[in-house]
Amino acid sequence: MIVATLPAVSDFHALFDLGEPAFATLPDASISAQITYAGTWCEASVWGSHYAEGVLYLAAHEIALQLGIATRGGGFALAREFDSKSVGGVSVSRGPGIAREAGDPFQRTYYGQKFRELAKRVGRGAMVAGGDINPTGAFS
Repeated sequence: MIVATLPAVSDFHALFDLGEPAFATLPDASISAQITYAGTWCEASVWGSHYAEGVLYLAAHEIALQLGIATRGGGFALAREFDSKSVGGVSVSRGPGIAREAGDPFQRTYYGQKFRELAKRVGRGAMVAGGDINPTGAFS
């Protein structure tokens, strides 16, 4: 088993603050806790040189969900491919993004989509929503 060093909070800020200004205001302890949690889901021997990147994108995804960025329309975090139209008291939404978002929580944010893409590239293969990624370490 390869032991990897978790990325630093400063790495998180360097990668994400410009895209999501709400991240810049978070306490370092909150970001650090999410990085630690995300690190338990990324096996260093599988992720190799992409370990830090995977951990940071998963942490950003979780933080975006907790902050409600995905649901309130945060610019960079929002990952939707559907249209909504309201006329009077009636609102209709449609498109492939709705079904995908409902079936796969990683589709709810840009960060989750990027994490899933990276996971496939590093050899995790096709991942099923709610499974196929197993935590290691303190959270297992």
